[in-house]
Amino acid sequence: MRQTTIVAGLAAMLPSTAQAWSIPALLDIRQTTRPYQDVVCKPQTGSGAQLPPCVQIENIELACQPNGTNPIDYEAHAQCICGGSFFAEKLACERCLTVHGLRSERNLAFYSGVLSSASNALCTGTPTAVFASIYSGIEAAATPVTTGATVTSDQAPSNTAISLYYTASGPQGPGTITGAAASATAVSRTTTSPSTAATGSASGATGTSSTRASTATTGTASGAAATSTTAGSGAMPTYAAGGLLMGAAGIAVLAGL
Repeated sequence: MRQTTIVAGLAAMLPSTAQAWSIPALLDIRQTTRPYQDVVCKPQTGSGAQLPPCVQIENIELACQPNGTNPIDYEAHAQCICGGSFFAEKLACERCLTVHGLRSERNLAFYSGVLSSASNALCTGTPTAVFASIYSGIEAAATPVTTGATVTSDQAPSNTAISLYYTASGPQGPGTITGAAASATAVSRTTTSPSTAATGSASGATGTSSTRASTATTGTASGAAATSTTAGSGAMPTYAAGGLLMGAAGIAVLAGL
């Protein structure tokens, strides 16, 4: 009698056949569901449509990868990154995450400052590393921001419109690579295609730091943000969101470095 009771109790604890079959289905749903940040900031687009900034920056970084670690390779990389829309779109990507409640204004201030410092490090003087390495190093050493709201709010649930946080201005994609540096990136001697998968471009002139600065584009952070402009020497755009000015001058994230 006691054994029968134990067996019956164990049987009651086991899932039914229907429940057992539903578990793989649930797992499959979870595995195929895209993260919300990808749904809203990396939405699928039709042929010829403007690419979301969070997608475009990945394309630009891929197109601008140097072919080696020689000074000319890093010079080409810097021209490609600094002369195009990368920094405006990188900032717009952060803005997208903020608009959709995945970043707070304080988070946005922090990453905006890190991006500004990284852009200055790459786009002025002689580059000695790729952007990703520069950015990660500055991010790791940066002083936390103590101003700005810490609450998050999805201001446009499931709305994938790029116009919520960015309006493109000027050529989009990687910058023009000039001179001897033209053959020193993953993609070279092709034409930049606005609002499409990024490609590199090149001409026969000699490339310098000032060239990297003069070809930088501008963009507008839409919605609650004000117009963004490029700072000198190919630096990251600055903009205001909720009255908080963001940029190298406004956010001292590298204090103490």
